[in-house]
Amino acid sequence: MDEPVIDRTPDLARTRAVLLALGAVLVAMGGYRWGVPAFAWIAPVPFLLVLRTATTWRFRLVVLAVLTVASIVLVGKIITEPVPYVLAIPFALPAAIASWLVLLLTEHLRRRGGELAGVLALPALTALGEALQHSSMPLGTWSSLAVTQVDNVALLQLAALFGVAGIGFVMSLVASVVAMLLATPASRARARIAAAAAAVVGLALSWGAVRSYGRQGPRTVVAAAVTTDLGLG
Repeated sequence: MDEPVIDRTPDLARTRAVLLALGAVLVAMGGYRWGVPAFAWIAPVPFLLVLRTATTWRFRLVVLAVLTVASIVLVGKIITEPVPYVLAIPFALPAAIASWLVLLLTEHLRRRGGELAGVLALPALTALGEALQHSSMPLGTWSSLAVTQVDNVALLQLAALFGVAGIGFVMSLVASVVAMLLATPASRARARIAAAAAAVVGLALSWGAVRSYGRQGPRTVVAAAVTTDLGLG
């Protein structure tokens, strides 16, 4: 089915292009080598905003294509010789599809249940996906949001209570609230949702800070070993 005339207006087309380009940059630069950790917190926002304008599957597939390219660039940053760059594709594609499905379901639930449903859907679906990945996939947590925040000691303390899924929940909650604030007019309901989300994030980070810095033990030396059975070498 063709998109309606409103979807072909130059202003909407430009807005979509800008949002998709911004989202691609945030995804590609949100983690791994040369990553900017703050980008990972807001990477879903442009995609959430652009999907609010989506009326056909043709455009939704464009969003998937952009996510796929950005994810390949993201994973490609950790590809080094002698591993070929093309190997980034089989690792990036499942992550892109999973992210796309989460975004689509979030927008579907928002349209059916309102802004609060949309705000809660993204973190809930993200946490569910990361929990399933951790428990059932051989690569475990390698593509979770938590791996983008290795220097955020306070945030990482949530893993002690909720696993990496809890970290993904908090980060995605921020993104969903930012998208709501950008897309909706000022209202008391919007303010209450934002205040509640801010309280959740603030409480999580405060607890993490107390846990990590409030009990300073003896100095330790961290050692690690990495092995794989993927047969890449």
